[in-house]
Amino acid sequence: MPPFSLDDFLERHRALELPTNLDTYFAAPERAGTLLELPLNLPEPVVAEIGNALCKLDFNRYPAREAAALRTEIAERLRLPPSHTVLLGNGGLELIDLVLQGVGHGAAMLTLDPDFFMFRRSAAKHGVKVHAHRLEPDFALNTSAFRRTLAETAPDLMLFSNPHNPTSLLFPPCEVERLIAHAPGLVLLDEIYAPFAPEPDAALRLLERHPNLLILRSFSKVGAAAIRLGYLIGHAKVLERFSAWQSSFAVGSLALLAGRAILRHAALVDAAVRQVTEDRDTFIADMQVLPEVEALPSRTNFVVARFKGLNVAELHDRLAERGVKTVPLAGAPALAHCLRFGIDSRKRNALTLEHLAAVLRTP
Repeated sequence: MPPFSLDDFLERHRALELPTNLDTYFAAPERAGTLLELPLNLPEPVVAEIGNALCKLDFNRYPAREAAALRTEIAERLRLPPSHTVLLGNGGLELIDLVLQGVGHGAAMLTLDPDFFMFRRSAAKHGVKVHAHRLEPDFALNTSAFRRTLAETAPDLMLFSNPHNPTSLLFPPCEVERLIAHAPGLVLLDEIYAPFAPEPDAALRLLERHPNLLILRSFSKVGAAAIRLGYLIGHAKVLERFSAWQSSFAVGSLALLAGRAILRHAALVDAAVRQVTEDRDTFIADMQVLPEVEALPSRTNFVVARFKGLNVAELHDRLAERGVKTVPLAGAPALAHCLRFGIDSRKRNALTLEHLAAVLRTP
């Protein structure tokens, strides 16, 4: 038997173009401020309760009871039907990974073009074939055309985000249900940005009628990205299959007690989200008056702006020189000439618009 060869190992286990573990990728200084966190920390009463609970935590115990309690509390808050439950995970990304692992190597997935880039990364990792349906030039979802793509590809999993990442738009629930009704397999609806939508829980009403529907939620976008806590909502028998792929005690006690504190102070957390939503709408209205800027409607905590006739890469660099963080969008033709702006504090939002106006005035 030949001895271990590092070169042979690396050759047989080639890395993806961009690793699915993004810790190092997003730790780079140039990507600071681009992760779309809520610009506000958790409200003080929530932080205080977490601190008090931490002092009483039995660090020598596994978190079995805490996990069961949080699952029950989420289900009660969302008023899930008795047939449905919640599966907790170490952030939304872990649960996306878990579903793709569960549908299995050689399965087919249908997503949108464009959509959250991690869908394709996770599919590649687990050997899932990817089909993509391209959005219209205005980012609209043509449901008739999408149904034809469904019939042609017969995917084991249909996966897309709503509110949509990267465009920040919202597909109406009635259109989404028509697609779910024609899906031959599971449907995973990524609703990480749902708190910023006009009706955050609209899709929950579809669960009883469609046992193939899974909904992904997270605590990250409501001010708790640090705890890495996400959850899947779905039919109990479906989630039971996926939970078999998950590591035992996948979510630690610290995240669980923080999640329970957030639910107990949901009104305060919701108020913070509303403030960011109002600031977003003000940001869009102020941006619209600038020349050569088309700010798209947003139902997330970020804004996509199209700069027709301008060099977006150069615009991005000039804004970066002024300390303004943006992300040039790419991948689908409709994303050409688009920059993404994260919503920050009111002061930072105003400064961003001032810098953008100055750059646009200067050739």
